[in-house]
Amino acid sequence: MASPFDPPRRRRLAVIALLVAVLGTSLPIAHAHVGDAPSGLELTLGNVSAYLEPSPTPVYANATTTWRALLTDLQSGTVRGGDVTLNITDPAGQSRTLKLVDDGQGYHTASSGFAAPGSYHVQLTMAYGGSNLSSEIAPLAVYRDLPYRVRAVDQALDIEQDERVALVFEVVDRVRLTRTTPFEALSVQLDVDNATTGERLDSRSLVLEHTPADTWRTDYTFALAGRYTFRFFTPDGSLALADLPALSIEVFPASPDNSEPAPRDTPGPAAFLALVSLASAALAARSGRRPS
Repeated sequence: MASPFDPPRRRRLAVIALLVAVLGTSLPIAHAHVGDAPSGLELTLGNVSAYLEPSPTPVYANATTTWRALLTDLQSGTVRGGDVTLNITDPAGQSRTLKLVDDGQGYHTASSGFAAPGSYHVQLTMAYGGSNLSSEIAPLAVYRDLPYRVRAVDQALDIEQDERVALVFEVVDRVRLTRTTPFEALSVQLDVDNATTGERLDSRSLVLEHTPADTWRTDYTFALAGRYTFRFFTPDGSLALADLPALSIEVFPASPDNSEPAPRDTPGPAAFLALVSLASAALAARSGRRPS
């Protein structure tokens, strides 16, 4: 029996793979999902670009956080070795330093913990190329180690400007992930920022309705395009805005005439056949044959 890796079959498989790749990039893409705000930090140290990421995220007090820094020299590529440190400043202004070690896979890593929640700040420093380099100082939120989390019931919402949407959230046990009701009332602080410039466009508080399904709901019209951030709190103060990670979603401008959003056009039959012909001709040329 012929092997699937015989030259003729390899060429046919290559044609199929090429078509899948081309057509796959032409399909419409979902806009966004409701999830935790981005946690990675993009920093700059002179001619070195750094991407610093804590894990797991979000960062909670009384838990171990592993730090990974990907350092890239804009001229020579990934930075290996070197004296790299992470400076962490707590809400009281006290600082400590962690040495990041090259893990041999392109990252510099270290582990730390946070005894208390609050607003921290981090900064990378390194000795590199005969110079001592320092990054900008970046904020880091550390959250209370609460026994529950808040998340969206539908995390795959695809929202356009001017749509009215039922926003439904659930409070779940952090271990069992089952719904729980640790408070009698829950509200959300809704902030809207320009997705490009970060300019604050709107800010308001919404009262969530507790439903018989043990969820928390509000109906809201997304009148503005931009990045929406949800922060939760209770009227009695038992849950503060900074206690839980924020959720966010990007809302895009409405499609013309309320049509279905299509960021990319899907090719029609003529384009498909043209792609087949081009791919077949290219592969035939490589094998020294005339295309049939």
